[in-house]
Amino acid sequence: SDPDFKDINRLMDQLEKMQEWNENTDDGFGIEDLEKRPGIRQDRAVTMLRILMAKLSNETRIRAGYTFSEIVAKCTFAGRDCSLTDFESFLHPDYGVCYTFVVDHEMTRPGEEQGLRMLMVTNAHSPADGSLDHLPTTDSNAFWAVIHSE
Repeated sequence: SDPDFKDINRLMDQLEKMQEWNENTDDGFGIEDLEKRPGIRQDRAVTMLRILMAKLSNETRIRAGYTFSEIVAKCTFAGRDCSLTDFESFLHPDYGVCYTFVVDHEMTRPGEEQGLRMLMVTNAHSPADGSLDHLPTTDSNAFWAVIHSE
């Protein structure tokens, strides 16, 4: 296991034991002392995860996220294939690595085939063994698409 994620792994292990096995654990995050309602513990765990992630370097946070090729199965714009080189990446404090499509030319023909089309994969289950491939603090799998002008 990566030493950069030691505290995060400990938090996730503690939360998993409390949720699945209802075990008491060595609580260093203030989760066990909360009321037994799962929602309150979940909120606290999410807050602690954000704090722990904020302590990591940008390089480590990028390494922790999915790569472009892991989430984008197919991409076309104006009828041509697009790739990572057509995007700029940035780190978002809540969503991790995000990508902005950078257009170097304008669309000249109308039609849905000419716009940006992407097939994206959420990786909800690990292809290796079918286990959940996200943190126990995650309550959904989704992509956010924001359309904006410069």
